[in-house]
Amino acid sequence: MVNMATSEREEEAGVSLALSFLHTASQRPRHQDARAAWEERSDVRTVSNACSASVRAVRARGRWKQYIPFGINVKKVSGSQETCWYTWGAIPWYPTIGRQPAYLIELDNPYALCGYNVARFRRLRPLLVCLLKQDRCRKIICLSKAAHRNLIQELGTALESKTSVLYPYVQERSMERKKRQQQYSLCSFASSPRARGVPVLLDAMRLLQEQIPSIQLTLVMPERFHEEYQEKVPECVSLLPYTLSRSELYDLLQRHDVLLHPTLQDSFGMVVLEALSCGLPIVATDVYALRELVLDGETGYLFPPSVEYYTATGVANAPLWNTAFESVAPRKADPESVSCMVDAVVRLHEHERWERMSAAAQAHFDQTFSPHAWHCQVDSILRGMDR
Repeated sequence: MVNMATSEREEEAGVSLALSFLHTASQRPRHQDARAAWEERSDVRTVSNACSASVRAVRARGRWKQYIPFGINVKKVSGSQETCWYTWGAIPWYPTIGRQPAYLIELDNPYALCGYNVARFRRLRPLLVCLLKQDRCRKIICLSKAAHRNLIQELGTALESKTSVLYPYVQERSMERKKRQQQYSLCSFASSPRARGVPVLLDAMRLLQEQIPSIQLTLVMPERFHEEYQEKVPECVSLLPYTLSRSELYDLLQRHDVLLHPTLQDSFGMVVLEALSCGLPIVATDVYALRELVLDGETGYLFPPSVEYYTATGVANAPLWNTAFESVAPRKADPESVSCMVDAVVRLHEHERWERMSAAAQAHFDQTFSPHAWHCQVDSILRGMDR
């Protein structure tokens, strides 16, 4: 629930916003959490069951893919023209001639506007700028400072005045201060093994079990990959299927000491934010927004990725983005990445260091990513829209 302080700030903002939320079949838990958080605000009126969204799809390469007219992610919607749509990476439009709907658009990175196709995005830049500069685009919400910088670098400063950063909403949970497990327990989540650095994880664990005999890693990844990796997994690694509920995920995080996240291509990394909320120090690659979550040397350790999907300035490395991932993702672990991970995990085995970083991780979450911080960010966004 929103506390009294939040309610008072909302009254000061004096903004009343009618929001409709665009749904898709692939809606993620973070989208559901965000909608619930918007709905609990007294200064936002959500329009339920008054409008709908339809998505045209085509069968392509064995998967259902959204139809993107003109190469831009557009969703057909219906409903009252008085409502403002909240969308994730898509521009809403009415299929009738007349006034088009107002909207707030949330982006994990700007390339979502063109289905993460960087070449198409850069080819259509003038049209994208034209669409987003329209008055009906009330606000561009970036999930991170990295996404905000990326958007301005790609589309120009003309959009800066209507762009804000709003980190994903994570529900508040009452829990005791994180305590160290008797065994040194690590965990990692890999929806796509090579993209999430599983070869690095396994090579690092082979070295670590020699230095720290009590070490254990729980590796969560889709069952279809278990057979492929079963023979490569050292004894200290346990595999779990990628089917955990939210409560099971948080239970698992609470039972472990450190999250390992050696991803090669990530725009944000929700599991990193969820681990922070549980007070876990994190060892991760320095990719895009992860440096906002993991403060190197304070809440965990960062090391450079072996494949750079983003340049040093934070924009997409187009030749890699526009190539099938399987052709560029390394099948074997990068020795430098393995060495960095081993070094970081060994450092965190020191009890006092782990205690300090665990407390820092929890404090970083409370200050920057907590529900209270999220509502403060929304206050600022609504005040900016009212000007």
